[in-house]
This record gives sequence, C-alpha cells and structure tokens, in this order.
Amino acid sequence: MSTADDLKKLRLKAQIGITTVLGLVSIYILLTQPDNSSLQKWAIGTLGIIVGYWLK
Repeated sequence: MSTADDLKKLRLKAQIGITTVLGLVSIYILLTQPDNSSLQKWAIGTLGIIVGYWLK
C-alpha cells in the first residue's frame, strides 16, 4: 500500500516532469519561431504559467 509520503513524492516528480517538458518545448519554440507568431505567444504564456505556479 502507498503511504501519504509516497503519494507526495510521486506528485512532486510528476510536477517536475511536466514542468520540464513544457519548459523545454516553450524555450525551443521561442528560439525557432519568428517573432509575433501564435506559437511564440503560447510559449511565453506557458512559461509565465510555469513561473507563477512554482512561485506561489
């Protein structure tokens, strides 16, 4: 059976994994897409959400 600590560790690992994947994709988009593209706006918004989430 899982304890509460195991579930907290799993949740933290999932949060870090999702943050890493979305962060890397966003940075790649920012570096490769032309200015003012809709993908670049998405990438900036995603990075803002990530920073806001971890600073809460």
